[in-house]
Amino acid sequence: MSTLIFKMSDNAPDVIRNILLSRGWEEIDEDDQYRFHHLWWKLARFRVNDIRHALPWQYFNHFPNANAITRKDTLTRNLKRMKAIYGTIFDYFPISFNLPNEYTRFVREFSHRRTHYQHQLQQQSQQQQNDQQLANLWICKPADLSRGRGIFIFKDLTELTYNCSAVVQQYITNPLLISGYKFDLRLYVVVTSFHPLTIYVYREGLVRFSTDKFNLSCLKNVYSHLTNTSINKHGPSYSKDKDVVGSGCKWTFSQLWNYLHNQNIDTHNIWLKINTIVILTLLTQAPTVPQVSNCFELYGFDILIDDNLKPWLLEVNFSPALSFDCQTDLEVKVPLLNDLFDILGFGEVEKKFTTPFKDPNNIPYQQLNDSDTSIHLSTHDDSSYSKSDSHDSEDNEIQEEVEVNNKRKSKTLIQDKRQHQYRQASKIDSQLSSSKMITQQHKLLSTKLPYITSNRPNLTANQHRNTTKYATLSNIQDTIPKQSINNVTSSRQKRRQSRQQQNQQIRMILDRWRSDAKSINQIGNYVKIFPFNQTTIKSCKGDAIDSKVIIRELIKINKQLLSISSVNSLKQADNQLAGLFSL
Repeated sequence: MSTLIFKMSDNAPDVIRNILLSRGWEEIDEDDQYRFHHLWWKLARFRVNDIRHALPWQYFNHFPNANAITRKDTLTRNLKRMKAIYGTIFDYFPISFNLPNEYTRFVREFSHRRTHYQHQLQQQSQQQQNDQQLANLWICKPADLSRGRGIFIFKDLTELTYNCSAVVQQYITNPLLISGYKFDLRLYVVVTSFHPLTIYVYREGLVRFSTDKFNLSCLKNVYSHLTNTSINKHGPSYSKDKDVVGSGCKWTFSQLWNYLHNQNIDTHNIWLKINTIVILTLLTQAPTVPQVSNCFELYGFDILIDDNLKPWLLEVNFSPALSFDCQTDLEVKVPLLNDLFDILGFGEVEKKFTTPFKDPNNIPYQQLNDSDTSIHLSTHDDSSYSKSDSHDSEDNEIQEEVEVNNKRKSKTLIQDKRQHQYRQASKIDSQLSSSKMITQQHKLLSTKLPYITSNRPNLTANQHRNTTKYATLSNIQDTIPKQSINNVTSSRQKRRQSRQQQNQQIRMILDRWRSDAKSINQIGNYVKIFPFNQTTIKSCKGDAIDSKVIIRELIKINKQLLSISSVNSLKQADNQLAGLFSL
């Protein structure tokens, strides 16, 4: 039986289960209250009591109260607050307004910009006038939806309609294009602690393309302006060869950096700015997250780069999608999750206790190719994928749970796997169960007195010893296998003690790993970007976080980068800064 145990919610990605089973873990049912788990993975948030009563070696994939940046409206509110305090370093988020609360402010800003542009139009040529008219474009996004649902672009107030909480942003009309196609970056970020703040960035992410060429004259074409995979995979040009982009709608970061390098673009500068955005954004909510030591968070940051090579933060995703759409997803997400478990220290535990499990009926991930993706890479068809991919944000969790409950009857395969594990355990305890049955029979007979009726007098102790019933009970008691009963109790105690000893050893290994990981800047393909020097380490002592010191250090590094000709000279000055530049 495996030492490491995990449990998952029914709507969690199957790739998590497959990877953990391949690493030698054992799965238990999420409702199992009798066996302890070492990892619990859910798409929704945990209850406070789940984490408060957890043991030190039990991990959860969400922090409590860590959702201040994963809703579009709360992200807007927090970034505007930080910008008002610390200034233009937070100028990486488009001008935004929360509706309906800030509708009046939005109308004032919209009218001011329109008046400003009309004044400039009188002194410009026809082409310049067209460009200025397109400069006052806005995009409306529902606050609690994801996958591009409900998003539209407008240039006049009469076109703005909404029936729920929404965010209105100034539309970025000058994105960096590749062969005429718009793209954004899906960056995977892991936070292992908020006190002290510890941030890892995965160096290999996803580049998501629109499937129609960028065209401001057609604002209603979602395949031209939105980069969501759940939308573009249904586009008419999805499977077509699109110049440099190729077929499909995804690249890896490696492909993007190679392309930009061939265009003589400084990718190190872009990467530093992106990492600065990640640190500043997480800094906005770090003080509000309670101090816990057995949680982690995987975020999905969506970044857009404009033609001036300035990165813009679009949104931060809670429980980013981990399902597979194409081979590019496979190349990025499987190593990403394996390295994530190593960051938590489970790789060290597996070296001591766990033997990897190999199922001959399962095809290894590495053997899959593009022709297999329709069968093996995704556990959902086209009609259900849009629902399974909805966890890129904290949207409609109640609706998601209802959808999951409606599908539980069809998940017989998962139930069969769990039942198989219980059958294996029942074989080990088969003899113990038979002994327990004999014990129960003895208790039943030994506690049953002779039958007494109204016309039958009560028996004294001596009279009872002379009855046939007493003789029968005595004979049964003499034949009970006392040694087997003792063996049952002894065996259970030994198993309990063995499990407790193993968990104590696991705790020691994980504690030692947490201590050692503080001095490790790279684990797998994850790079630690915070803390990045001794000053930032000192600024995060205990519960307090000195945001002023951290922001001052980030401003200093960004200015220093602009003043030198080589990134290597800055990296040599302080080795801990390597994570901010490593590609």
